[in-house]
Amino acid sequence: MNRRSSARVVATAFALLLLARIPNASPADLDARVVWIRGTQLYVAAPDSIPVEPGDRLTLMVHGKTIATAQVSAVPDRALAIATLISGTPPHRKLDRIRIRAEHPPQHATPRLRVGIPSATRACLLFACDRVTVQAPPGLYLAESFSDCSTRLVRDSAEVARAPWPDTLVVRQFDEAGDEEIALERGEIDAAVFWPGELSAHMRQQPRWQGFLLGTRSRGVVAAWWKGSGERTTRGLEPSRFASLNQNLFRGDLGPCRAPGSGADLSPSPDSAVRFAVDPACPGHAEMERLLNRGDSSPAVDPGPRAWVTLLDFPGAAPDSVRGRVACLFTLRCPIVSDVALRPYLDALGSSALADLMECAAARHQP
Repeated sequence: MNRRSSARVVATAFALLLLARIPNASPADLDARVVWIRGTQLYVAAPDSIPVEPGDRLTLMVHGKTIATAQVSAVPDRALAIATLISGTPPHRKLDRIRIRAEHPPQHATPRLRVGIPSATRACLLFACDRVTVQAPPGLYLAESFSDCSTRLVRDSAEVARAPWPDTLVVRQFDEAGDEEIALERGEIDAAVFWPGELSAHMRQQPRWQGFLLGTRSRGVVAAWWKGSGERTTRGLEPSRFASLNQNLFRGDLGPCRAPGSGADLSPSPDSAVRFAVDPACPGHAEMERLLNRGDSSPAVDPGPRAWVTLLDFPGAAPDSVRGRVACLFTLRCPIVSDVALRPYLDALGSSALADLMECAAARHQP
């Protein structure tokens, strides 16, 4: 055996050892009760907080006998969890007799993962891409093949990853968000990644897809600053207007900027005459301006201070060159939708890594 072959054997053995060491907590009794059953959905409540997360498996027992199993699909409140029945039929009466055990299943690399992503023809309200390429974890995949709308990557067995990436990763681009949703519902792909605000209300409301992951992209922030007023800071911009923008246009997908030093002061403004201008390079600039200016799209005689809003191509922590005069408003979070059973595996890969699968080649915005 030559030196290279020996290195591959050692690396592969080390990778298997890492996977074997992924924690798998033993089943633990929950201080919680089933409070409501609706079809295949279980609602579990705890007196204080419930230590479960989407993907955890629940075992329901009566007098020490297993009567049903379920998988946690969402945790909408720290004291409430929603689970989907996997097997068995729990009684709809005398729910207080049911005892619950929970366990966090181990995550191992799957042979193949099929992921849908936006193509370059799909413009987000904040940006458009000249082209979209697949950005897999560097050095992890050895071989790849391409077609017009699909990329296939094969793992290099000698490379060790901290996350259980699949042996084969197939990434398919979709020109329409609706077509990507249909492919997911039909089982043609395992998971679907969307730009912020793209996922339809229909998908968001279906219990099967609720509790989906949100992955924060490593680059790109929505930012604001005063324009043409001589101000050097962003003090006085009204936060409530931006919260409304996120909820109404992006369905809450944008994330807050929480990195230290990521933005300037956004204290409430006493001046209601502030008007907002959104970078025309943003495809949704007209809608964003209308909402930020509270429906008033006509220019005022005396517009007063003007605030400029755009997308900047840097991480959530602003560079020193703009810190203090540019406010980071939101990070870019992408919905990552899959069946609830796959969600723990995707979470183990890292929601941000999945959101970064799309490399968007577009004109860069500079403050």
